[in-house]
Amino acid sequence: KNKKNISFPALILIIMGLGASILSALLLPKNIYEYVTTAAGLMLLYTWSLILLSFWRLMNPKGWMQIKSIIGLIMIALAVSGTLLQKTTRFGFLVSLLFLGIVIIVTLIV
Repeated sequence: KNKKNISFPALILIIMGLGASILSALLLPKNIYEYVTTAAGLMLLYTWSLILLSFWRLMNPKGWMQIKSIIGLIMIALAVSGTLLQKTTRFGFLVSLLFLGIVIIVTLIV
């Protein structure tokens, strides 16, 4: 870590990931890049919904925390369903479901 408490290996990893993303945006056909990035973004939203559901189950929220969790889940559901409405992101939604299925299968096997 340097003077600003930034981990140098983490910084290098972020730079490499950003570079890979830029290279793939330039080298991959436009449609494939859109499908992959849409699917990746949706996978992040699925992860956050699982975090909220786990919080709900483990912490038993009351009052305002319960309302905030429900609002968060509704917003995630709206964002995910919004990909179905746009023609260019619809296939990315299906790819994200494929990725999700693969993750579930691997989780059940391992």
